[in-house]
Amino acid sequence: MTGVKGERWPIRRHRFESTYAPVAPTRMGKNGRYLKKPVEVSARQAKAPESIELQAGSGTLQARPGDWVVTAPDGHQWVVANEIFHATYQRSED
Repeated sequence: MTGVKGERWPIRRHRFESTYAPVAPTRMGKNGRYLKKPVEVSARQAKAPESIELQAGSGTLQARPGDWVVTAPDGHQWVVANEIFHATYQRSED
């Protein structure tokens, strides 16, 4: 995956297909533009450097002060830089 600021990360095909939708004329599974399907997540801003252990022992992410630690409803977590977080996430009214 390549993000809005050129950041890159791996994503398993089944997870990609369940969380992203192709933007026409792109078809699923083909190179092109995709948008993340809306989903409510929780997020907190890191106050100090911290390590985030990924599920199933698949590694560790590092959050710097100011980064956001995002948690999906299924418990998956990831780290988003502050400027990317504000460009790609929208606060819910709840």
